[in-house]
Amino acid sequence: MYFSKPFNNNLKSGKGVSEVNGIRFPNEFGDINTYCSQNNLSLIKRFKLKFKFALIYALTLFKVKKAILQKNKVYLGPFVGEFGNFLGHVLPLIGYLHKKGIEVHFCGLNLFRPVVVDEDGVSLVIFHGLRDIYNETKMSANFGLMPDDVQQEINLFYAEAAKHGVLIDLRDNFFYWFVFRDFVAKGRAFFYGIK
Repeated sequence: MYFSKPFNNNLKSGKGVSEVNGIRFPNEFGDINTYCSQNNLSLIKRFKLKFKFALIYALTLFKVKKAILQKNKVYLGPFVGEFGNFLGHVLPLIGYLHKKGIEVHFCGLNLFRPVVVDEDGVSLVIFHGLRDIYNETKMSANFGLMPDDVQQEINLFYAEAAKHGVLIDLRDNFFYWFVFRDFVAKGRAFFYGIK
């Protein structure tokens, strides 16, 4: 991860620091500024990228707030990426939505099922499970080609979401890397204790 200032200076100054549940991290989770710097984007390209980010962020915020107010179902996923990314980005939003009384439908690998529970072991989601695919396909985070049978399950999930609720599509590369992680880190995360 790229840091513009040393770790301790960021924590002292509060610049470039993210906080979730009182835990402070020495970098911003939404890394659009880092991306612009590292890729040396022109002013126009930076503006276009940041405008796209702001628009999608605002639409996501609107959809989630509307779902909370109207108690709509939220369809989150599909997520077939690394377990660490699931724990760091997806599970906190599931906890947040569940705590707000939202019925969350989650599409992801079956190996995530044991941790999508509250303190009493009750499931936080209606789980749309996908079989393990790691030995069949090369994954780049949450992206890559799916085996045909898994893609069919994902398509069924998308169809159900279109008919019955709000979709937060985690297979959208731009959304996941730039908007989603920033969205969760800005006060939309809750962790249940699952000791």
